[in-house]
Parts: sequence; structure tokens; C-alpha cells
Amino acid sequence: MIFKLLKIFSVSFSILLFSNFCSYLSAQNSPIPNSNYNSYRNTVTFNAASESYKFAYTDENKTIVYEYSLRNGSSFNGIKFISDGYEFYPSNYGGVCMTSPDNVNYYLWSEGISKKLLRSQMIRDTLLTEWVVSKGNEFYFHFEYKFYISGKTLVIKVRDAGKIKNYSIKKYATLASFQLDRCEGAVNPVIVGVPYLSTINVLYSNNFFTSLFFDWTKTNSSQINTFDSPFSNTSVYFAQEALYKNKTNGKKYLLDETIYMTVSSELEDVFPNIPNPVAKYKNESINRIIYDNWDAGFEKVFNNLSVIRNENINNLWLIVHDWQNAGYDNKLPEVLPANPLYGGNEALLRVSNLCSTSGYLFSLHENYSDIYPNSSVYNISEVALDPEGNPVNGWKSPTLQAKLLKPGKIKKYLIPISTKINKTLKTSASFIDVLTAKSPSEAMDFDSRENYAGKNNTSLKITNDIGNQLRKIHNGPVSGEGYHHFYYIGYYDDFEAQIQTGKISNQQLTGGYYKPLLVDFDLRKMHDKTMVHGVGYYERFFYKDSYWKYMGRSRDSSLIYSATELAYGHGAFFSSLSYNPSEQGELEYNYVYPVQTLYGNANAVKILYNDNGNLLTVSQYIKKYPNTFDKFESSDFMSQVLIEYDNGVKVYVNRSPHREWQLNFDNELNGWFDYHAIKTGRAVLYKGGEQPSNLVLPKENGWFCYSPFTPSN
Repeated sequence: MIFKLLKIFSVSFSILLFSNFCSYLSAQNSPIPNSNYNSYRNTVTFNAASESYKFAYTDENKTIVYEYSLRNGSSFNGIKFISDGYEFYPSNYGGVCMTSPDNVNYYLWSEGISKKLLRSQMIRDTLLTEWVVSKGNEFYFHFEYKFYISGKTLVIKVRDAGKIKNYSIKKYATLASFQLDRCEGAVNPVIVGVPYLSTINVLYSNNFFTSLFFDWTKTNSSQINTFDSPFSNTSVYFAQEALYKNKTNGKKYLLDETIYMTVSSELEDVFPNIPNPVAKYKNESINRIIYDNWDAGFEKVFNNLSVIRNENINNLWLIVHDWQNAGYDNKLPEVLPANPLYGGNEALLRVSNLCSTSGYLFSLHENYSDIYPNSSVYNISEVALDPEGNPVNGWKSPTLQAKLLKPGKIKKYLIPISTKINKTLKTSASFIDVLTAKSPSEAMDFDSRENYAGKNNTSLKITNDIGNQLRKIHNGPVSGEGYHHFYYIGYYDDFEAQIQTGKISNQQLTGGYYKPLLVDFDLRKMHDKTMVHGVGYYERFFYKDSYWKYMGRSRDSSLIYSATELAYGHGAFFSSLSYNPSEQGELEYNYVYPVQTLYGNANAVKILYNDNGNLLTVSQYIKKYPNTFDKFESSDFMSQVLIEYDNGVKVYVNRSPHREWQLNFDNELNGWFDYHAIKTGRAVLYKGGEQPSNLVLPKENGWFCYSPFTPSN
């Protein structure tokens, strides 16, 4: 960040002030929220009478303040947000939770806990405070905070400061967790679940949005959990906790966290940045359509692929899921030779060769997360352990419970097996199951014999590295299972992009079809990293109440799916499990694929939501309908969106289950058009150069796409 420091000391007011004048520069190597702020300044002032610091952001329109009180600053109860006459506590009693020497957990609000400020010191733009908390003479815990403001974000760093030499209390506590707790004093708080931001929720209250989360790239914790529940009319749990668990030898890592607290009147300002690289094969992914194949038998795969090729569906990326030697999800990681009941290597090579001669990418489903006890290479010493030393379960197939392979052992199997897959079956791309669907916290090994066991970051780094390893082996792009894939995007070239939010307590039983068409996070923070395809497996997109009971068995369902892909800026995807793979493939290839090549390398510059003829930003829409924007049954359900890209491409999508959307074009648009809309009383699919004078987008599955130039493919 570029800034000037202006220090003014006034004895009479005991004020320290510095100002930061700049145009905000994105912190590309950090998840700290950032946006394209106009010129602004950050200041810090100290009030001696109240013993409080004010960290402020000011631009030409607004001032927001985070006030930190030394009097109760051992917890986040000492941090109050202030702006436009509104005050509330984003984290009412966020702070340390200690484990005493006799193994009892104590929070900062627990009975008998006392807090003492040892030091407060301003060092340039950063406030350092040092604390001791204790319970009588039984035990104590010593930690320090560092606070500074960057744009609209209050950055808080907290670490275990260690035992104090010759301290009067002899026994030292360990950390059980660091809690971000719940807000308090909030006016009509609402938890906003954001599609694809699967472990971070946003608080909305009184025209302000708040995000509060741990930096997942720096955390020293074992596990980060997300909360989503009401507490009172003025308080909800919306943020996270970081757990510090013992390794199998009883030891744990020391507290060391970076926390971002961001409050803004605009939702996009509080989104985390995704500090990941642009995918190596992004352009390859942009120019591919995924054919997700689950056929039982390689002759069937070959025949269906031949039909698709004969229908002139080009640029395919075939992913074959069911091919393993002992059948799907059985005896892993042993997969070779290919399933003899399906025709073996020879029959699968026919599929591979057909892909090669057709210009298709060919990949096979690989899984190195689960290891099955009936595998000849199964070794209990290579199974991940929980803190008590118990083996950790993986996926449960219909007949057998898999175990979780230690993350540190994945490469031992992946490199030789995947290399042999490539050489034997001539793959040109790859697909990895499970790993990218999990958050780092869900793939933990606490075995103290392993390097960096029990640490969230270990799982993150291993998973990201595996993407590049698979690229090298197969000399092509790698796709992964979606869900928590915002952690890994860019390290992989594609995901089967299942829609999920951080609101799991009351939305886990509904798929992406039932979630609001809130596309801002995906388009503004993830889209530039690579081109993902689809919006998840059909059964996961349409499911409700029961995982396996879903729609997706009709042309209408395919049109709904395609409309959703276009809204999120995703690529075309179709499945052998479709009602009609050939027909769905034609729909995706003819009407989604051309548009994905237009917006694949473009950036969304405007995202607006239709509200009965008025176009609103995402923030305006949620402020107007805070309690109903995400309710599928409501007429206010967020489901009609316009996206404009910086290359002139415009995409209108109507996913509303309740109403049509009338589009009128007063100005002449010269270019190319792609739509599913109602003309002269009936729904039609069209692509070409003829501009319509007006259109009606049908309920659930309508779209209109415009480009000033014709796609090249």
C-alpha cells in the first residue's frame, strides 16, 4: 500500500493521528477484502479520557470507524463499529478460549477469569496491546494483539506471547480455540449466505454489511468452523471459530491468527480476495465443453461418444468416472487395469483414441483421498488419525467404509498411479475427486509423526500442489469436484462447480437451484482465475430434502441449468445421466459454449438485479428485501440478473420461479445474439445476428445474451 504518514502530537488532547491518502491497491497475496475504492484516507486517533482508539476510513461520502477500548480490549467486545449514527459490536465476546492445566475450557467471560493490560503502544500505523488473563493463582495465558486499518478493513493479528519469566502464577494454559462469537446491538441482523463463499457468511444490519473471518492462508489452527444461527433480535452467530486441537502426542500449535473485520454499505467491499494464481490452462478450459460420463461399460461410453461426435459437438472434454478395476469407489487407490467387466484396458483405449482423433480431451476419475481396507496396498499406518489417535473415516460406499489417506501420503500413490494411467490409457487431462470439494479443515491428520500434522495450512498447501502435479503428469488441464473450491481455484483449471453458501444450518437440504442467483462473489473474485464448468452435478443442483431425489430429467431442467451457467459466467457441462445426453449436449454446445468463449477472459463491470422493472445493485436489492431475497418461495427471490462485461458482452438471465421478465430494446444493437425467450407467444431458442425489438424471458429458464462481435467458434 502506498501512503503518507502525518503525525501530530498534542499533549492537551493526547491524540496520535496519521492519515493515509491513496487509491486502494489490491493485496494480491492476501484474502483481505478489497474493492476499487476511490481516493480515501485512513486515520487513527487516541482519546485519553475514554482510553480508546478510533481506526477510521473516510472518503467523500462516508466515514466508518472501528473504536477499540483498552478498558475491555482483551476481547473483541472492545471493538465497536460506528457510522452514520449507528453503533454495534461485530463480535460481542470474540477472543481466546483457554484450556486449563486440568483440561477445563475457559472463555474470557467465564466466571473467575480476570484480564490485565500489560502494555499498549502505537508503532507507526499499528497499535500493539499485550494482555494476561488468569484464573486466580491457578493458571494464566499471555497474548498480544496488533491492530491496523487498511481501506475499510480492520486487520487484527493475535498471537500467543508465551510464558512470562518469573511470573507469580506458575501454570500456563493452552489455547482451545479463538472465537469470533456473535454480533450484538445490531438492528434487525440478517445472515447473508453468498454462493460459492462456502465457509464465510456476511452479516447485514441497518444498511451495513459485515464480514469477519480468519486468513486461511496464515492460520496456525487445526480447523476453522462457520456459524449460522440466531441468538436474539439484536445478535446472530455469523462468523467463525478457529480450533486448536492436540496432535496425537498431546501437543498443539501456538495461537497465531490474522483476522479481517470489514464493514461497508456495499456487499462487494466485504468479500474476501482470492490470492490464487490464474490457472495455467485457463484458455484451454474456456474453449472446452465438459461431458461428464457415468456409463457402466466402455462400449456404451464409446457408442454414446460417437453419437455426440456425429452431431458435430466439438471441443469436448470427456471425464469418465466409472472405470476402476474393482468398480467405482472400491479398493482405492488400486484402479488399474481398467474394469474387466466393462471391457478392460483395450475397450477403454478405444474411447481414448476416439477422443484423440476427435480433438477431445480425455480424463479419468482419480481419488487419492480415500483408501479402502480391501485394497492390497492398504496400510493402517497411512490412515489419517484424529487427536485421540483413532483412524479417520473417508467416504462410505454402499458396501464398504473407506478411510482418509494421510494428506502427506497422497503423492506416494498419486505420482506412480496417475503416471501409469496416463501412459497406459493415453489421457490428455485429469479429474480429481473429493480433495477440492473439502475445505482444508475437513482433511486433517493429527498424527504427530507427520510433518505439520494437525495444521489447517498443511491440507491447503498439499491440495493446491496436487493440481500442478496432475497437470505435469497428464500434460493438460485438471478438473476437480466442486463445493469448497474457492480455496483452490487457479491451482486447478476447472471444477464441477456445485453451488453452496456458508448458510448450512437451514439450507443444507437444498441444492443450487433453490439458492438466490447472487453472482457477484463468483464473477468479481473467482471468474478471472479460470473457467469452471456447470453448476454442479444435476442431483446436487436440484436436490431437496433427499440427496438422491431430484429433478434434472427433462428439457426444461436442462434449460434451467443452462440459464444458471450463463448467469454465473460458467462453461457448458452435460452429463450421461441426463434425460437425453445428446439433446442436452446440443443445447449446451449451441447456446452456452459460444457465450463462454465471449466472457471467459472478460471482467464483469456491472451486475444489476431486476426489481419489477428497476435495476438494482446486489446491495440495494438485499437492503430492500433482507428477509426474502434468498427465499425461493417468495416473489422477492433474487433471480433476475443483468451482467455487463468489459468487452461489451451483456447477459440477462431469468431464473425466477414466479415471474417473466420483459426486455425492450429501444436502441439498435449491432452484433450477435443468443437467447431462450418468448416471441409471438412461444418460447424459442435462437442465436445469430438478427436483433429482436422486444423479448420476454420465461420463468426459471430464460436468457438473452448480446455481443458486439460474433464468437469465433
